[in-house]
Amino acid sequence: MANARFAISVHMMLLMAIEENQWLSSSYMAQSIDVNPGIVRRELIGLKEKGLVESKEGKGGGSRLARPADKITLGHIYEVVKDEYLLGLNKNNPLVACPIGKNINKNLSNLYEEADGLINQRFHQITLKKFLNQFI
Repeated sequence: MANARFAISVHMMLLMAIEENQWLSSSYMAQSIDVNPGIVRRELIGLKEKGLVESKEGKGGGSRLARPADKITLGHIYEVVKDEYLLGLNKNNPLVACPIGKNINKNLSNLYEEADGLINQRFHQITLKKFLNQFI
């Protein structure tokens, strides 16, 4: 159930925000996060596709923010990395004759959509720059 993608991506984005115009290597970011550089590169793909980071290959290459940190919200990052739901649905086949079993996944999905909307709404209120200020 625990998914570290959001934490890893926020960590990466904060590193790029603090080193604003520098090209940061995946190895540098991975060392700070204590993960394999391949994990960093995988997360960079989604962040790049959404226009949050830009990358340059070769010597002196790496990644950096594609726009200022005050124009990126935690909601932008969350939208890139979130799975369908933070919490899971019942993977078993609940008894259809049961009043709970026949509707458990539908009702949980509705609840999760509402919770996800609230999380995303809150995260869009926090810019990367504002969040970075807690660290410096």
